[in-house]
Amino acid sequence: MRFTVGAFVVVLLSGAVSAEAQQSDPPSPVSLNSVRMALQNLQQSSIWLPKVPQWVAPGPKRWGLLTFVPPGANGEMVKIVLPVGQLVSNAAQAFSNARLRRAERKARDEVLRTLKDFQAQPLAR
Repeated sequence: MRFTVGAFVVVLLSGAVSAEAQQSDPPSPVSLNSVRMALQNLQQSSIWLPKVPQWVAPGPKRWGLLTFVPPGANGEMVKIVLPVGQLVSNAAQAFSNARLRRAERKARDEVLRTLKDFQAQPLAR
């Protein structure tokens, strides 16, 4: 906004200086139209709005397991959220997977031992 006002003042001052230099010539409508177009272009291109307004609180930010949430009450600096339920669920799933792998390995070893015992038996005639 300051840039637009400043540009407008500069255009007015330059017009005043050129008007003093050309006191006998009346201002031409072409130059007024070009000044208007220049001002409209300046106003359109100089407006910059952030994508998120400043009065809107930022959303939660994740950093590994931790989630940083904006403060919700007076006196809070930062709120850190740790997904305890997800951690417990992942630990229980890992424990269950380990038991399953152990049981499969034990069953495979038992089948191999039984097969070796069967092959080691002498043939009955």
